[in-house]
Amino acid sequence: EFDPEAPIPPFNLQHFFDVFNCNTNQPLADAVIKQELTDFLVSTLDRLSTILINAPLGNAKHFGFGPQLDFRCTFNDYFKAHTYAALEAYTPRSENRFFLIDKCAQDLDRKWRDPSMTGENLALLNTLVVETLFPIGVKIGVNPGLKFQMNQTFMYTSKHLDLSLGFDYWLQGRESFKVTTLVVPDGLPLLLKKGIRPFAHQGKIFGCLGYYDSLNEKINWYIKANFDATLFNRGIGKNYTLGVRLGLEF
Repeated sequence: EFDPEAPIPPFNLQHFFDVFNCNTNQPLADAVIKQELTDFLVSTLDRLSTILINAPLGNAKHFGFGPQLDFRCTFNDYFKAHTYAALEAYTPRSENRFFLIDKCAQDLDRKWRDPSMTGENLALLNTLVVETLFPIGVKIGVNPGLKFQMNQTFMYTSKHLDLSLGFDYWLQGRESFKVTTLVVPDGLPLLLKKGIRPFAHQGKIFGCLGYYDSLNEKINWYIKANFDATLFNRGIGKNYTLGVRLGLEF
């Protein structure tokens, strides 16, 4: 479980410059800098791994409720249809979320070549590196958006042929945050807008074609092809799948 109070390792460019330029034992200085940079980068990977590992699956422990339709229709011995639709809403709850810190453009408009400002400039660069590589983790109230899913499939089945064709639609509403109870470490300006999961939807067509036959009384064989393809999407990626399977049944 992520600990939002875990300390962030220090990063100091001036320290690296001093070790590199002021040490009479250059191999030792190189080794020290390499080890300290490695430790810092490993800590960065640990933080990013923590974000991925703690990413909730499914409903992220939000209680979901809503109506559902699951209807199957048989027209005759060969043709069937299956209709599925569900609308789901979720109760709000607190989650651990990670946010980048909002960087002020005015801070970057400075005299970088002025020797008298070297200390301030290096301090700013140290801060920017840490704030970029170590997103801030906080507990925040999350209210997921509505979720809607619809699936329509038509199927044809005979002695040797198996055919299906359908359309699948998925929609996830934009979530919102409850910021009234948000406690930000050190009052840092977090980029909450970039952390909101946006509205997303996707429409796909899918199908299956299979042929079945017998080699003899004990062995059956079949060949089956499946495909799906994204027709339209927003807020979620496209994908296309094509698979062919050849099998024997004893």
